[in-house]
Amino acid sequence: MPTILNRLLKDPALATDMTIAQWEMCIRQALVSNMTGRLWYILQQAQVTDAIPHKVQLHFNTAQIKADCQSRDITFEVQQLTQCLAEIGVEPVFLKGAAYVIAKSAHQGRICNDIDILVAPDKLQATERQLGKEGWISEDINAYDDQYYRKWMHELPPMVHLNRQTTLDVHHHLLPKTVKNSFNIDLMLNAAQTFDFVTDVQTIRIKTLSSVDRILHSCCHLFTEGNLDKGLRDLTDIQIMLKDLHQKHGQEASSLLIKRAFELGLDDQLMLATRYIARLLANQIDLSAYLEFNWPTSPFSSIRNAILDWCYKRLFIPHHHKVKGVSFYFADAIILLRSHLQKMPMRMLIPHLGIKCWLGVKEAIAQK
Repeated sequence: MPTILNRLLKDPALATDMTIAQWEMCIRQALVSNMTGRLWYILQQAQVTDAIPHKVQLHFNTAQIKADCQSRDITFEVQQLTQCLAEIGVEPVFLKGAAYVIAKSAHQGRICNDIDILVAPDKLQATERQLGKEGWISEDINAYDDQYYRKWMHELPPMVHLNRQTTLDVHHHLLPKTVKNSFNIDLMLNAAQTFDFVTDVQTIRIKTLSSVDRILHSCCHLFTEGNLDKGLRDLTDIQIMLKDLHQKHGQEASSLLIKRAFELGLDDQLMLATRYIARLLANQIDLSAYLEFNWPTSPFSSIRNAILDWCYKRLFIPHHHKVKGVSFYFADAIILLRSHLQKMPMRMLIPHLGIKCWLGVKEAIAQK
């Protein structure tokens, strides 16, 4: 049975008949899903907020204030990072939450944990050195994890600013090096979109992925991710960006997005995203062009899709202890394994998991 939050996301009009007890559970589920502010935005768009009890609205207003405050903090960090890296001729491309704030798309009511930037692979070392001069240091991780990040991952180990305690992820790709048949990141870097940010002193050029690539990156991240505790929020991110893209390009939007998805090899992720948006969220745009598109298939596609449908139905929910049953944990294990297998071959995965398990045991023993 769908949770209260899931039912509300599918049909916001239900907000007009909810009891205080239902709202209490809904708020708890929204909090654990990191989307209280986003839910408020959705309810505002559905024009049902007048029917919501005042005490409940106070929770939503607090979430909105927090989201607005974080957007201002992100804007400050974006300026600082852009100016810092401009000294060495590097133009960072901002990703995910920071990009949404810059582009003013899918930023509504959104809370994120860090800043993500993308730089060209040949600029990675210079970028790390420059950031170090400005107070950014790598988080304290063990030697194996540090080596693993630098040898195989698509990003440096997470960095933290000494004074502001902001977390920064520096990417040189959107997928790990171990992914087979990954796309050329230059395709995204060359298509990056520039925004002029006017300050009291100067105009700063700030870059994000293009509007189409922001959608595909979000799809890619969501459907190669093994942890879906923020899955509902990320799905609404994609829905909002799709709506903005369709408002800008009209009937050409779907063909632009599908063509780009095939160019980057992210067509499967786009297919899955539109599939679950149509099933789980309120109908805001016409998705028929995606749902009826003749996506590539294999002899096992129907079986694979059936398994994924079973898993995602159980995982695209609030990860609240009162709604997680036995099937949730089984589905979670399947998607986690799928995530690992998408990112690395079995010959690398088994030794990696073995080492991680051993290091975890050693750390647990050391803490006793």
